[in-house]
Amino acid sequence: MEAQSSRVVVDDNGRIRLLNPSEFFRSREIAQACASFRTKILHFHQMSKQILDQVGEEAQKVESAKQEAIDLRHSVALEIASRPQRLKDQREEITCLQEELDVSIFMTLRFEMPLADLRIGGFAGRSVMKRS
Repeated sequence: MEAQSSRVVVDDNGRIRLLNPSEFFRSREIAQACASFRTKILHFHQMSKQILDQVGEEAQKVESAKQEAIDLRHSVALEIASRPQRLKDQREEITCLQEELDVSIFMTLRFEMPLADLRIGGFAGRSVMKRS
């Protein structure tokens, strides 16, 4: 075998070759197959990267939607928890405003009614006098 591997061969084009032509063509076929395989691997890598990027984007969207749902659930829970106290505060405010209104009406009636009674009574008294 050593004698064959060190043998010098002249090909059909007149070139001197250290490999015999069948081994030379086989090595070319292997080189072309390797180049084709490398191209396929690079294409696979690009496709895999695109898929992983898309999956990452979708995962981010899902994570954002999940966080929004958690925030919404939290705000609803806070609303439910604070509602009784807020209703109590509103009732107290309504009661205070009603008391202020009652006092205002009472004060208005107390101070304006006697004047109106005097005017009505005085007017009625004059008209009664004129008729007699």
